[in-house]
Amino acid sequence: MGQMTETIDINCKVDDPAPNRSEVSCECCGLLALCNAAGMESHDAPQFQKLVRRRMPLAKGKSLFNKGDRLRYLYAVKSGAIITQPDNGEDTAVTGFYLPGEVLGLEAIANDRYNQEATALVPTSVCQLDLERLDLLGDGEAAFSQGLLNLMSLRLQQEQALFQLLGTNSTEQRIATFLLNYSSRLEKNGMPHLEFRLPMSRGELADYLGLALETVSRVFHKLQEKGVLEVSGKMTRICNLKELKGLTIRICSDLKTPAINLQTQT
Repeated sequence: MGQMTETIDINCKVDDPAPNRSEVSCECCGLLALCNAAGMESHDAPQFQKLVRRRMPLAKGKSLFNKGDRLRYLYAVKSGAIITQPDNGEDTAVTGFYLPGEVLGLEAIANDRYNQEATALVPTSVCQLDLERLDLLGDGEAAFSQGLLNLMSLRLQQEQALFQLLGTNSTEQRIATFLLNYSSRLEKNGMPHLEFRLPMSRGELADYLGLALETVSRVFHKLQEKGVLEVSGKMTRICNLKELKGLTIRICSDLKTPAINLQTQT
């Protein structure tokens, strides 16, 4: 297929941030509510400077943490994308994709150890929150802890909602649901959501959705033939949002999630 032009189909006329924007603003970061609850509204706040390391770079293929590592940090993706998998051995199952603004590490709090490996899909930057220095918050530590519980509860509710929806859908509906969810997560965090780059390979996406690679490729081709999508390499443009939504059982308005994991964590 040839390169995409600048002309957008009439069905694509929805407000969308500039397609070349790659970094989420601090106002849309998943850690914002925790920082605010702890009284760290400003980057200049002394506690913020001591607890948060901003824009830590991560090269493509570099691990952020490994399964079994002791929990010390929560991470928020600033730019790029992270893939999570059970471990770095022969098991290559994909458990999640984390986008700018989304938080990693919450599932490790129960056992104080990360239960999966997190790797940069593309050149990525993350903000790192040091959980071992929460005593610096003083009176704000209790509010931080409550905010953390709220974030974990929200994550659980949203993961269950998407899991149920994807588990009952046909192949085409499952991929449509993934694309709608992916788009809505980008939109929620102020990123371009109608034209975007899917950082994962088709094989990784197929594994994540529990489908065969050939099936995923066939459905993407079918959606292009219908005029629903325009795809060039990893760049994807939603050209008919209404039709894409119509392919799902119901509109996924409750699926603007901080991170989605389809498979049961161990």
